[in-house]
Amino acid sequence: MSTLQETLARLDALIAERGLSREETLDPVALARSTALSEETVRALLNGESVPEEDIDQRVVKRVRALFLARLVETGKSRTRLCNEAAAQMEISGEWARLLLNGEKVPNVKLLAGLEEFFGVEPGSFQCTAVDALSRVLRPILSGLEVDSETSADPMTDLMDRFNIVSMARRGKPATPHQAAMMAQFIVAVLESGPEEDR
Repeated sequence: MSTLQETLARLDALIAERGLSREETLDPVALARSTALSEETVRALLNGESVPEEDIDQRVVKRVRALFLARLVETGKSRTRLCNEAAAQMEISGEWARLLLNGEKVPNVKLLAGLEEFFGVEPGSFQCTAVDALSRVLRPILSGLEVDSETSADPMTDLMDRFNIVSMARRGKPATPHQAAMMAQFIVAVLESGPEEDR
């Protein structure tokens, strides 16, 4: 089996063992947002289906456009406003931002990094294969579920123990395993980046 298939098999076993909802634990909408993949592609991969892989330029423009369309729905903002926000953040013209976000132009390395920052996705999310992109995001979720269930019934308590976090503000409903896993992914990224050098 491929790495993705093995990860999904282990996730399904843990989800069944804990009586969790697969749709909530492996939320296709959240996973699509995290991977820069379309929700349709994520659902197909979660169901064990294969998806066609485009060449790298097609892959990049398609994922940028998918995230742009998702951001429009998520925020309710106009295309013009989002394009202007991206333009301001990346220090490019509004027209160039519009072409990039609509998938009409292939970004260079510098603009690709700017788009990753604008959409809040991991470096390399636009270029890697769909299988690799989903595998990278599923691994922290799997790690979160593999935490010894006897330590706590609360995923956030497990997360605090795992990273030696002394306190954490808690508001609203308890975190789901998926939310805790996404928080773990963020913490790992921060820890791996190390302290920012003084400027």
